Parts: sequence; structure tokens; C-alpha cells
Amino acid sequence: MTVFEAFLFAVSPLMVFVVGLGTIGIRMIGKDLLFGLGIQLLQPILAVINLCIILTTQNLRCRENDRGHPCRRDLPTRHG
Repeated sequence: MTVFEAFLFAVSPLMVFVVGLGTIGIRMIGKDLLFGLGIQLLQPILAVINLCIILTTQNLRCRENDRGHPCRRDLPTRHG
């Protein structure tokens, strides 16, 4: 992840010269900005996916272990 960010920061000053290519250069700048946006949004998306995986596995474990008993969640809460 850091390698992609470093590449983005290294290439960004050169985008000034790409503007001289006209519409092709503007498209390249747009792709560069979308690349940076994708890099920044990847970690929050992975965090949400991780939360879904944790909740699903926890629900499945609870069903297997406590057949007929109410399920106790092991997730931390604000109140302890």
C-alpha cells in the first residue's frame, strides 16, 4: 500500500507537464486522481468487510455452541 502512495506522490508533480497533451493529458490526470482515491478508500472498505466476517463467524459459533440458549455477544461495548 505504501509503495502505491509513494508512486502517486512521486508522479504528481509531473502531471503539470501532462496537461500540455490536451484531452489525453486531462484523462491521464483524472485516472491518476481516481487511483489516489482508490488507495485512500481501500482500508475503510477492508475494515467493513472484516467486521462482516467477524459478525458472521461469531453468529455461527454462537449457534453451534449454545443450541437453545440465548446468544451472548463477545464484542466490546462502550460500557465495558
